[in-house]
Amino acid sequence: MRAIGYCRQQSFDDSSHQLWEKAFLRYCKEQGIQPIEFFIEPVVSKEYGDSQYQRMLEYIRTSGSALVVVVPDSRHLGSDFEDVTRSILELDVLGAKVVCAGEGFRDPLQSALRLLGQPQAISQERSTRIRDALNHKALLGQALGRPPYGYRIGPDGYLQVVPDEALIVQLIFKLFTSEGLGLRRITQHLNQEAVPTRRGLPWNMLVVRGILLNRAYVGTYVRFGVRIPGIHPPIVSAEVFKLAQERFRKRKPRRREPHTETFLLSGLLYCGHCGGRMMGVTRHQRWSRRIGDVVQRTYRYYQCQARNNQSLCQYHTQRALLLDERALDRLLHVLETNPLPADSAQRRGEPLLSSLDEVDAAQRRFLRAFKRAAQGAISIYQLGESLTQLEKARLGETAVDHEQIIQELKAAIRSSQAWENMTMRDKKALLTKAKVRVIVTEGNIEVLV
Repeated sequence: MRAIGYCRQQSFDDSSHQLWEKAFLRYCKEQGIQPIEFFIEPVVSKEYGDSQYQRMLEYIRTSGSALVVVVPDSRHLGSDFEDVTRSILELDVLGAKVVCAGEGFRDPLQSALRLLGQPQAISQERSTRIRDALNHKALLGQALGRPPYGYRIGPDGYLQVVPDEALIVQLIFKLFTSEGLGLRRITQHLNQEAVPTRRGLPWNMLVVRGILLNRAYVGTYVRFGVRIPGIHPPIVSAEVFKLAQERFRKRKPRRREPHTETFLLSGLLYCGHCGGRMMGVTRHQRWSRRIGDVVQRTYRYYQCQARNNQSLCQYHTQRALLLDERALDRLLHVLETNPLPADSAQRRGEPLLSSLDEVDAAQRRFLRAFKRAAQGAISIYQLGESLTQLEKARLGETAVDHEQIIQELKAAIRSSQAWENMTMRDKKALLTKAKVRVIVTEGNIEVLV
């Protein structure tokens, strides 16, 4: 194995890279790998038109062999979680593995969790370049990310069978299809027999289920919408795999689709006693009367979440239909008496991002995925897909005029017929864009816009 050293110079007079170069050579000697090149990224300035990082990528691209890129820590890969993810993906596509050799964690994702703050801006051009490279690799049927249990990635980038692990995969399919064992009993059997997993952890039902559903075991490659049969050696026959899928279908219970009606003020309603959000609750009650008939009733109301989740608030509840009507009446009064809310006057002409909630949610999902990838629960490519979703959410942001939204909301509430003809989704979207906030106590309701 051969290694490349890479670091970013922190300041114009920074000489720490010299110490790092010595540390890099020492690390290679300890690990028994051959150092072949060292790249130092100078301080970013307008005078630097060509980066050492790009030169390193080109060096790896033309080397034609697998390399290890050794950095002091994840901060030399990027200044935030997103940039670190992009660097790892970009290098992995070229067949290079990244290792942090400084003090702390060897894994760059774990290093980033320890050293970096919240994610910041992203580079769309770099994202497109990485995504195109991934798609090209997928079209060739080459492995991306961690290979399935039973396989390893060969020198040519394609999956190769690991004989010992393949026997375990075949055993799992046999126990499920021929002997009729369920997921729980298969898991118990593997753990009782001390069958090793790849990471040395006990087997669990989710891992067993994932194996039984993975089409890779019949030699089919599926990635990024690409499906290529017979691209690598199968471990189980197509007939056995089909039997497993049929058994899954038979075992799947029939469930009624839940019918839940959205609450108009969910996400906009706050308890005036503790400041916590109030949630919509639906209760179905059924009882028998003395005359023998059965009575069913459905009750819908809002209740303070702090009481449910933290036991911090008293039992403050409000009937949903009555509170919705009172809130709309109060909202119309506020809009009529204050044609342009005070905060809107300050923001007149300034754009608002209507999809901020979606962006925040996508960012939270990315951060969760980053932590899971650092723990080894998902692959770097699954993390990359999460980052792609975050990009799409950001690109979907649209500027809207707050005053125009206020006028639309006022017109809709004024006309009872127009309001009734709107779907619940459209009503909630309009209230959310208008930044409506409802604060309720036992005897009072306040509406802020």
